[in-house]
Amino acid sequence: PNLLGGVESGLALEIQAKDELSDAIDSNLILEASVINIKGNVGKNVILVAKEITIEGQIHPESYVYANKARITNHKGVCYAKEFECKYLERAKVYANSVKVEASAGSVVYAKEIALEKLKSDNKLYFSKQCWIDEVDGNGNRFIFYAFGGRENQEELKIAKQKLNALGLKSKKIIAQHQSLNHLVKNHQAIMEKLKNATEEIKRSLMQQESVKDAYSEFMFALKRLKILKAQMLELQKINNECYAKLISIENSFQHASVMTKNPFKQENIVIYHRNYPKVSNSTAML
Repeated sequence: PNLLGGVESGLALEIQAKDELSDAIDSNLILEASVINIKGNVGKNVILVAKEITIEGQIHPESYVYANKARITNHKGVCYAKEFECKYLERAKVYANSVKVEASAGSVVYAKEIALEKLKSDNKLYFSKQCWIDEVDGNGNRFIFYAFGGRENQEELKIAKQKLNALGLKSKKIIAQHQSLNHLVKNHQAIMEKLKNATEEIKRSLMQQESVKDAYSEFMFALKRLKILKAQMLELQKINNECYAKLISIENSFQHASVMTKNPFKQENIVIYHRNYPKVSNSTAML
């Protein structure tokens, strides 16, 4: 059963495996509390939510941690936190402000600041302020200067992408309606030209015909609707531009960041400056 106590409840959970061969939490469970302390491993499809989470053990690749502060011995899953500390990071994903790790292999980290004692191979480190590595003991690592490294900017980017996707869907619907109404206008253009050029007497006569009357009504409705759709498209474009302008502003404000290491890189690793807006671009240095 799930336990949803709430992060503001003051509830503290202490969970311990019954022996070394058993998981502290098996699988398919959601736990929510102010503090969660676990001694033992965490199984598959587990979601942990708290202000502070400590796991003295391993977390499954398909499990999630959401916390202000997270401390994990062996992290293989996905973690969203403000402060994250870990002994071993193994093919995991971390989204945080501050990340401190003893050793990492094959993992992806997004943060403002990253501090790693030993970096093994195939890691992707996205940071917006500083990346400090004591020792690079592997290859295929990517050190990526990225404005959306910290949690606040990660959230801004997530919200903006959701908004842009929604705007895109609305735009497609409006364009489809616009095309359909344009087709209707063109189909009735000949009749409308005939009415326009006719004398008043002939107009009255033509308007007695049901086909002409229907064509006139459809034509006028289409024109009014096209005017409304145009206004809607202009409003969507305005919101779209504001959204992009905010993202560009965040990236323009990203000016000071550094990657530092105590020792030289032993093998091939890559340093990248990545920019999403106004267009995706990478500047790469092979080290």
